[in-house]
Amino acid sequence: MKAMSHPKSKRRFQFQALEDRLTRAGDIAASLQGGNLYITEAAAQVGQDNGILISETSKGTIRIQGTAASGTGAASLVNGAAFRDFVVPGSLFVSLGAGNDKVEFSSLGPTIKLQSVDLNVGPVSVATGVSDKDSVSVANLQTSAGLSIETGADDDTVYIGACQIGDYVGNDQLYIKTGAGADFVSLQGGSVAGSAFIQTYDALTENDVDTVYVDKNFVFHADANFSLGGGNDNVYLGDASGSQGYEYSVEILDSLTLDTGTGDDTVSIYNASIGWSATNTTNILTGAGADQVTINGPHTDLMNLNLLTYSYTSELDKDVVHIQSVTLGGSSAVRMGGGDDQFTSDVSDPSQPAAGTVIVGSLYVDMGAGNDTVNISALSDNINSSDTLTIHTGAGVDTVNVSSTHDLRNLTIYTYDSLSESDADSVTISDVYAHGAITVLLGGGNDYFFLTGGTYSFTNIFVDAGTGNDRGYVYHAAAYLNFAINMGDGDDNLTVDSVFAHDLSLNGGNGFDKLGITPNISAIDAVFESGWEQYNHFNSWQDAMRASAVINQNIGLSRV
Repeated sequence: MKAMSHPKSKRRFQFQALEDRLTRAGDIAASLQGGNLYITEAAAQVGQDNGILISETSKGTIRIQGTAASGTGAASLVNGAAFRDFVVPGSLFVSLGAGNDKVEFSSLGPTIKLQSVDLNVGPVSVATGVSDKDSVSVANLQTSAGLSIETGADDDTVYIGACQIGDYVGNDQLYIKTGAGADFVSLQGGSVAGSAFIQTYDALTENDVDTVYVDKNFVFHADANFSLGGGNDNVYLGDASGSQGYEYSVEILDSLTLDTGTGDDTVSIYNASIGWSATNTTNILTGAGADQVTINGPHTDLMNLNLLTYSYTSELDKDVVHIQSVTLGGSSAVRMGGGDDQFTSDVSDPSQPAAGTVIVGSLYVDMGAGNDTVNISALSDNINSSDTLTIHTGAGVDTVNVSSTHDLRNLTIYTYDSLSESDADSVTISDVYAHGAITVLLGGGNDYFFLTGGTYSFTNIFVDAGTGNDRGYVYHAAAYLNFAINMGDGDDNLTVDSVFAHDLSLNGGNGFDKLGITPNISAIDAVFESGWEQYNHFNSWQDAMRASAVINQNIGLSRV
């Protein structure tokens, strides 16, 4: 019998070449039409990963070189070759569709000069499980018109550096839309002759985390509009480490509109110049969510700041705004809506109080409802007599501290929306100089106020504690004209010491009120109005006068 061979004995082992086993990239089709260069996915390669590197080899000659989109594996081919050169007098159009695509402009060699550039590297949406993570890096580019970048769905990255977009004639817009996904957009150095529009979402309901970072003196010569949609987004206009060596991290010559949408968003602005004319505005809208906004840097100049940290005033999230050593021009407003919010304006170096925030105009701070806190120090406003620092804390148990603030024009603080509110508010004013009036209105509730530290007004100081069992302390304060305190209805306590005024008016109002006063008063007229049930802990004016040396013959006190 013939021996049977083993059924596997004739198997031939075959080895696949290494390059075949690496991730294959999609190939590129490039064609020149009417002076414009068009780059698309090659036939039968739609939806694959593509990579290209764009450079200029000589004047007017653009090289398109295939690269590996993922950084490993085989590179894309361009019309079947590793690279192709084209003489391009017009624009560049790139359309790569789905897949993890990578488009790069070489930072080496001559400046890449084109009329305009349009990069579209992803669809608006992809099927579940399909990856479309695109990367676009544009450097060393000069256009005579605009630059448009669309990356579509998934987590995309866009980088622009050392580019000059537009020639100040016609449409010189920078347009970036990254669509759905957790996207990162970075602009580092360069300029846009026209406007800029950056949108990092496709639908406002998306909850992904997007980041926009602009630094190293990136200049927008017209309006800039950044919109980030839903999610816990981050915006950095400058950075203390990245901006070193540059006077400004970012310059926007016209207006800025920054809308971070819903979510717990973070906005940080450092050494930014926004708005060159009195009509320009700096609009920062952080929407619903517990947002944090920080504005600082010795070279930060913002024209007509409009900062809004809510979508609806009924929101209860806690927002935080910190302004430090900046210049606010025109009419500025910070509105924080509902929730227990916090607003701080101070100086980056406490040993240099003169380097604090400067208001070249008026500032209105509206904290909205909630138990809010306002801390202001080292702030000055020395332009127009009508300019006012206004602090409105609305309903809630609010705390306001204003200190070491010189050269204000007018200061107005009111801690309520309705006089019928019964919450207990607190206001402390220390070492504040105002060329105009200082006005404090506390409304209903058991409130507290403290004026001290050499606080001075060149005109009038007026305090109305409103209804409630209020407490007030005035120590080392002065008004060149009138100094009036009205404690309102309720069982109140007021202590006055070391006060100067032309006319001093103290009114206890209805209730069982107690007044404490010392001889350290200098006034031409000191009017103690009716309403005090105790004076220096005595039940009658006469007993108090016999027990202390309150009456000083040199200052002429009288009681009405």
